Amino acid sequence: MLRRDYIDIAGIEQRAEEKRNKEREEHNKRIERMNKVKEKEQKQMQELINKATSLEREEQQQKQTNDMEKEKAEAIAEIEAKYSKNNPMASKTNDDDLRTMLRNMNSQI
Repeated sequence: MLRRDYIDIAGIEQRAEEKRNKEREEHNKRIERMNKVKEKEQKQMQELINKATSLEREEQQQKQTNDMEKEKAEAIAEIEAKYSKNNPMASKTNDDDLRTMLRNMNSQI
């Protein structure tokens, strides 16, 4: 039995402990919510970075493919020009093509 002139130390400690536990739980919940938001933001940022990296890689591959095609076409044209000058059949074919073109032009006039 407690007397009125004594302070209930055990009750005060118990209420203080309950209050600390409640505050600790609320704090932990706030931290968890903040962590979830940060994780979501980080995930979105990582997705954007991955997408940008992927697009850049695709652009580089496309540029490389275009450069290769351009160089290939130039090499083929160079080889054809080199061998068409020395090939008598090619010049005969060109002459025949020119004659046909002139005949077609004359017939249209």
